[in-house]
Amino acid sequence: MIVLQQICFQQAAEQDHGHAQYSLGLMFAFGRGVDRDYDIAREWFIRSADKGIAQAQYNLGIFYENGNGVEADLNQAKEWYQRAGAQGLNEAIEKLASLNSNVETEPMHNIIETDTNENTAVLETTSVDTGYDYSEIATTGIRREKWVMDQSTDSYTIQIGSVVNEDDLINFLKRHNIEDNSAYIQVIIDGATRYNAFYGIFASYQEAEIAVSDLPTEIQRASPWIRNIGILQKLIN
Repeated sequence: MIVLQQICFQQAAEQDHGHAQYSLGLMFAFGRGVDRDYDIAREWFIRSADKGIAQAQYNLGIFYENGNGVEADLNQAKEWYQRAGAQGLNEAIEKLASLNSNVETEPMHNIIETDTNENTAVLETTSVDTGYDYSEIATTGIRREKWVMDQSTDSYTIQIGSVVNEDDLINFLKRHNIEDNSAYIQVIIDGATRYNAFYGIFASYQEAEIAVSDLPTEIQRASPWIRNIGILQKLIN
């Protein structure tokens, strides 16, 4: 299945999809289904970074800071961290601050394995206190973490938004009549709780990509993006 995943990412990456280029870079950086090759990983990260993918920019900073396949260059590393930090990627902001203050950091700031910025795709909603019974929703309505954990790690879904108010998210899904095909999970980012919404389950990246174009216009304006289920499951764990 990993080989199939690589083929899917390769095809999408060669069609100039930034997130697929980032994911392919990860496979070569970690040697997952392919021989580890920092040179190839860096090439894909650069192509992804040029499309504004903050995680790819951050990982290039890691490469240049640690000398992964390149000569270590702290100035280059800072430039990449600066670009990622300008997009609000907290890991990059923290890393840049620590480097500028000459404070050593834990190796937690290694290559990022998430496939996008958790702060993106924020739904425009109006807060309404509906008093939803979330336990009932979890079992009879919109699917939750258990559903995500039950899916194949090689499958894909579409993240359609992220909000801080759980009621807002449910209202949004119901208003567009997509709750039967949706799920959401709770994540904690820098101590703040957010609720990330997902639509559908797809066997391949390409299938998910096609489904994006069929989403309501308002959701498409929120810049939905394709996510690997296996990576989402790590967020839940």
